[in-house]
Amino acid sequence: MLRKGAYAAAGGLLATALAGVTLLSGTSGVHATTPVPFHKGDVFFGLGSGKIGHFAPSGTLLDTLNTTSGSFEETGMCFTATLSLHTTNFQAATSSVFSATGTLTKASFGSGYANPESCVVDAKGNFYYGNVDAVSNTLLKISPSGALLKKYSPAFENRGTDWIDLAANQCTLYYTSEGSHI
Repeated sequence: MLRKGAYAAAGGLLATALAGVTLLSGTSGVHATTPVPFHKGDVFFGLGSGKIGHFAPSGTLLDTLNTTSGSFEETGMCFTATLSLHTTNFQAATSSVFSATGTLTKASFGSGYANPESCVVDAKGNFYYGNVDAVSNTLLKISPSGALLKKYSPAFENRGTDWIDLAANQCTLYYTSEGSHI
């Protein structure tokens, strides 16, 4: 049983918060000893303790990715155009990066996080990270190389910039704050 998790589908920018989900993948729990490359349609699920479950579209567990963060909650994830996976390691206040081959390439990417909850990538490859429960509840813009480009402090309802999404115009960023407004 998970208290909170997130999943993302490779090739898309979908991330959804889940609560109280039991993983029943029909697998024996055997994990691949070498990373399994990512494919469009694969599903990634935050398992906690710094781990991400990598599943085939059928629900079969392919492997378990380890961010090495130890974070109790692996919340939001996002993909680059080349299918590199970026994770948000909530309690560790970090983001990790996996290549499209499933290899951890950066245990800690970027800086300035408080409690990163979600991420999204723009057309130029810049990343936006929503943070909650921080003093300033900032929204961060980070370059493809990991440099902090800008901190935004938008108005928030309850808990900062929780879940975020970028509009097709690449200029409008939608966010929630664990309230009733977007």
